[in-house]
Amino acid sequence: MSIYNLDKFKSLKKELCQKLNLILSWKRIGDLCASELQSGLPECVNLTQLNLQLEMNEIRNDGISEIINSIANCQKLEQISINLSHNLIGVKGAQNLGIGLSLCPNVYDISLNLNKNQIVQNGAIGICKGLAQCINLQNLQLILNNNSVQDAGIYGLAQELAKCQNLIKLNLSLKYNQIKNKGISNFGDEIVKFPKLMDLIITLEQNLIQDEGIVYMSQKLGEHKILKLLNLDLYDNEFGDTGASGIGVGLSQSQSLKQLSLTLGKNKITDLGISDCFQELAICETISSITLITSQLQIKDKGMKGIGDALSQYSNLSTIYFNLYNNGITDQGLSKFSQGLEICINLVNISINLIQNNIGDKGIGSLSQKLPHLRYLTSLQLLLAKNKIQKKGASSLGLSLSQCANLSSLQINLDENQLDQQAITDLTSNLANCTNLKAISIDLYKSGVQDKGVTGLGIGISKIQSLVSLDLNLNSNSIRDQGVQSLIFGIAKCQNLCRLNLNLNMNEIDDEGAGSLGQGLSQCQKLADLILNIKYNKYNPEGQIQFAKGLRKCKRLKFLNLTISNQLNLNPVLFKILRLVLYKMN
Repeated sequence: MSIYNLDKFKSLKKELCQKLNLILSWKRIGDLCASELQSGLPECVNLTQLNLQLEMNEIRNDGISEIINSIANCQKLEQISINLSHNLIGVKGAQNLGIGLSLCPNVYDISLNLNKNQIVQNGAIGICKGLAQCINLQNLQLILNNNSVQDAGIYGLAQELAKCQNLIKLNLSLKYNQIKNKGISNFGDEIVKFPKLMDLIITLEQNLIQDEGIVYMSQKLGEHKILKLLNLDLYDNEFGDTGASGIGVGLSQSQSLKQLSLTLGKNKITDLGISDCFQELAICETISSITLITSQLQIKDKGMKGIGDALSQYSNLSTIYFNLYNNGITDQGLSKFSQGLEICINLVNISINLIQNNIGDKGIGSLSQKLPHLRYLTSLQLLLAKNKIQKKGASSLGLSLSQCANLSSLQINLDENQLDQQAITDLTSNLANCTNLKAISIDLYKSGVQDKGVTGLGIGISKIQSLVSLDLNLNSNSIRDQGVQSLIFGIAKCQNLCRLNLNLNMNEIDDEGAGSLGQGLSQCQKLADLILNIKYNKYNPEGQIQFAKGLRKCKRLKFLNLTISNQLNLNPVLFKILRLVLYKMN
């Protein structure tokens, strides 16, 4: 049950509530209004799940103290989520929050967001002292961004949380807290004492951590005996190659780590540091999934070669996600990287973000040639927008994809490249060979797509009979009536298509094209979920009416999100889609 104002909460039959969402953000709630919550919550005697959203209010120490005392009276609570971001809570309020939570005997899942309050070091420690007494606590998310926690705070909170004997999952966010080497080193000393911790997500963006602190913490994380998932966000700190190498050396000693995510952007790391990091991590034979986010790091060709060389040594890797957005990577670097990728024969999921680099046909051709060798590959995401890819590269990619026999999910982003119409056709012309392909997403924003290219796209898609979900972004191109007609009737031949997201905003579609679009959609026999953007085209009210009449014949449509030029009120026509559950018109 979801409640969006205090008056409705007052009239609620509270004794019947088991799950309650109180959404009271941006309400200017102060301590006085908080007392109204305090008087009502104890009546929710059967409550097991509470989600309390109080961000962007004016709650101070007394207000949060009253609220948490009332929550403590709900003795059946098992899951608690409280969002107090952007309030005025200080040390006393934070300490009382911890005390109140310690009085909830059955709670095993807690999420607390105290982003941008005034709790400082003692407040952070006070909260965790209370949490340490929640003997059944298994899952904890604690967001303390922008609270001046500093070194003493992170050390103290880690000391207290180490007393949570049953804690399995910890998500700790400490952005903007002036944490330095001493604090992160002390945190490392404590983290090895968490007896049952298996999943750790720690966000340390925009602190003051240097090489020494990174190296020591990584060493301690590598000593943890049962840690399986580690997500380490170190964006915008003060370490360089020594720290990056130290991450690899430390974590390589882990005997249990399976999933690793590293966010290293906006530090002082060069190609050497990122190469060393990956070379060292290859020693850890248990790793099966790696995520690397390096935006604003300026990884260049030598770094890509180093990553590729290291990848060839990972024996159990099944999933990679590399965000290499806006670096200095050229064809040479991508080619060297691809050589290592080819050797990772157990890869199942690949996601590579290479947006805004300097990659052309040679680089994408080299990558494409390696993909068919990955015989277990089922999910592929290639984000290649804002590069220098032309006909040869796109055609090579399309041909190689058709040889990935087990592919079930494909996402390609070629926004703002230099494609011609034949290259666009070649992308999908042979995908029918991928008999397991169920989901496709193709992004061709501002790619010069005209009728010939989109016709070829439609023909290629029409042959993929396994397709269930299709996303096509053709925004800001030069598609006319003939092109949209060929595209939509091609899509309509996909007999199993249930979901379609089609963006044709800012093209040249006239009345005839709008009518054809509606008619084609009416032939999508299993279509249940449609997101369609046809705003800023050339159709008139008559075209809108013909489009709506066709759309009305979509017998199975349940969810419709339509963005259209606001010339007519189409609601009377579209409301006749009898099965529609959710309808939104922009």
